[in-house]
Amino acid sequence: MEKNNEKQFAALGWGGTFAHWLIMFLFLFLLDGNSYGNVAIQSGAIGYVVTASIIELPVIIRHLFGEPSYEAYNFNRKFIITLDKSKTLKIGGIIGIVAIIISFFLLKNIL
Repeated sequence: MEKNNEKQFAALGWGGTFAHWLIMFLFLFLLDGNSYGNVAIQSGAIGYVVTASIIELPVIIRHLFGEPSYEAYNFNRKFIITLDKSKTLKIGGIIGIVAIIISFFLLKNIL
């Protein structure tokens, strides 16, 4: 953190988030929903993007509104670390259920 400046920190946050979303959209548009494997890849990409965005977007937003990079990063680190197991399981369960529901909508002509 000490070796990077604020622009580098912002570029990493925005670039990583943009790359995750781009890969997800590529999977959604380039893979058809005609096999369980393709739908699993698409659903996994959606779940990953949602999870990564939950972690990364608060840091990006705080930094965007003027908070120094170190403080923005530490806020997220404190937030993630302070979640107890029951909250983590609930959040993971909700994300998993959403990914499964989306996979049913992506699945075409198999059943």
